[in-house]
Amino acid sequence: MHDGAPDRWTGLIDGVLADTDAIAADTLGAIREALPVYRDVAPEELLASLRVSFDLILRSARDRGLQLDDTALEALAAGGRHRAAAGVRADEMLLAWRIGFQIVLDHARAIGARDGIPPEQMLEFLQALIAWSDRGMVVVTAAHHDAALDSARADQETRSDFVRGALLGTLPPAELTARAAAIDLDPTHEYVAVRAAVPAGLSVTEVRRVAGFGETVGSTRGQTALIGDDVAGFLPELHSRAATIVIGAGPPRTLDKLAESFDAATRALATARAFGLTGVQRFEDLGLLPAIAADHAVGTPLRVKYVDPLNAETAQSVRVWLAAGLHVDRAAEQLFVHPNTLRYRLARFEELTGTSLKDPVTQFEAWWALQYASIDLGAGSKAVRP
Repeated sequence: MHDGAPDRWTGLIDGVLADTDAIAADTLGAIREALPVYRDVAPEELLASLRVSFDLILRSARDRGLQLDDTALEALAAGGRHRAAAGVRADEMLLAWRIGFQIVLDHARAIGARDGIPPEQMLEFLQALIAWSDRGMVVVTAAHHDAALDSARADQETRSDFVRGALLGTLPPAELTARAAAIDLDPTHEYVAVRAAVPAGLSVTEVRRVAGFGETVGSTRGQTALIGDDVAGFLPELHSRAATIVIGAGPPRTLDKLAESFDAATRALATARAFGLTGVQRFEDLGLLPAIAADHAVGTPLRVKYVDPLNAETAQSVRVWLAAGLHVDRAAEQLFVHPNTLRYRLARFEELTGTSLKDPVTQFEAWWALQYASIDLGAGSKAVRP
C-alpha cells in the first residue's frame, strides 16, 4: 500500500459513516419501493435499525481484524428478530440487506471519486465491506430464523390449545368465538371431528397428512392437535380414504357443539380398535358396535350365556348364519358344509344354551354376545354389522 494509504482508507470509511443518515434514508425508500412488506414496518424503527447495521459494519471494516463484540452481535440480531416479528420473510430481509449494501457501495464510490482514492484501495474497501457485510448478514439471518421458529412454535401451541378446548368443550362460548375468528374460522360452519391412532412406523406428521389435514398443523384443510397419543382435530369435510391407519369420525357439528362430534369420534376410534377395523370409521355407520364395545356390564353375561358353552366351530356357524339373514343354505355355502351339518350345529347351540333360535330375542342376544366375544377374546375379527 502506497504512502498515505491508511489515512485515505480511514478517510474513505469515515466519509461513508458521515453519510449514514442519508444512506439509511435512501435505503429505506428503496426497500419500501421494492418490497411492499416493509411498508408495514414503522419507518422510525426501520431507520434506526438501518443506521445501527451500517454503523457496525462500516466501523468493523475500518478496524480490520476486529471481531464483533456481544453488544454489536445483539444489535444486529435484534434487527433480525424485529423483521421476523413484522412478518418479513428471510428472503425479503436478505434482499433488503442487498439493497442497503449497494447503496453503501454507491456512496463510497462517490466519495472515492471525489477524494481520488486509488482503484486498488477501492477494491480493498469493497472486499472488506463484503466480508463484514456477510458476517453481519449471518448474524441477522440466524436471529430471524430462530425468531421465526419460536413464533411458529408459539402459534402452533396456541392453535393446539384452541383445538383441544374446542374438541373437549372446555372453552367458554365467547372465547371460542373470539379465538376462532383470530384464525379465520367460521363458528357457524359445521366441522367433522376426527381422532386417529398413530401406529408404529408412522410419524405424527404422516398420520396428520393421511387423516386429511395437509402438510402443516394450521393448514386451511383443518385444525389439529395431539390428545393423548392420538392425532385429533376437525375438518370442514372428511377427505381421507385411508386404509392403513384407524380414524374415528364424528357427525358434523358447529364449533360450539364440536365436543359432541369429538366424543363420537373417540368412541368410533375405540370401537374400530376393539373390532380390528381399519380406515375411516364414521360413528353413525358403526350401528350398535360402539355400544357393544363399551358396555361390558351387558356384554359379559351375554358372552357367558351364549358363547362360553360353545366350541369355536359352533360359535362361527351361528355367527355366519345370523349374518346370512338366518338362511341355512346361504350360510352353509359360506361355511363349506352341508346344510344339514349347519342345522345340527344350530340345534347343538340351542341345546348348550337352553334357548331357541326361533326367538328373535335369542337371535339378537346371541349376535351381541358373539360380537362382544370377538373383543373379549382378542380375536381381532372384522365385526359383522346388523
